[in-house]
Amino acid sequence: MGKIEDIMVYTKLVILTVISFVLVNNCQTTLPILLQSNNDTSVLSILIVASITFVAYEGFQLVINAVNEMETPEKNIPIAIYSAIFIAILIYVVISLGAILAIPFDEIIKNKEYALASGAKHVLGHWGTDLVIIGALLATSSAISGTVFGA
Repeated sequence: MGKIEDIMVYTKLVILTVISFVLVNNCQTTLPILLQSNNDTSVLSILIVASITFVAYEGFQLVINAVNEMETPEKNIPIAIYSAIFIAILIYVVISLGAILAIPFDEIIKNKEYALASGAKHVLGHWGTDLVIIGALLATSSAISGTVFGA
C-alpha cells in the first residue's frame, strides 16, 4: 500500500507541476492589475479561506503516526513535517498564481469550484480538464489512503 501511495503522490505532483507550468506560461493578466482591487474583504470571506486552509493542511499529523517505523524519529519527524508544509505551500502558491494569471476573473467567478479545470481546458483543450480531474482523484485517493492506513 505504501508503494501505491507513493505512485499516487508522485503522479499528482507531476500533474500539478505540468498544470502550473502551462498556466504560468499562458498568463493573460499582469500582477499589478491584481493588486489594484477596490473590493472590501468581509470577515466571512476570511473565515471561509481560513477553514479551507485548515482542511488543506489537516493531514500533516499523519506523519507522527509513523513514529514507530522511523529511524531517529526525533530528527526525521520535524524534517518531514516542515519540508511537507514548505512543499505544500509552494504548490498552492504556484497553482494559485498560475490560475489567477491565466484564467480570466469572470471565468473564475462563474465556474467557482471547477475554475481550474475550466481554465486548464482553455489552455490545453480537453487534456487540461482531464489532467485536473485525474489530479483531483489522485489527491482524494491518497488522502483517504493516508488517513485509513496511517491510523
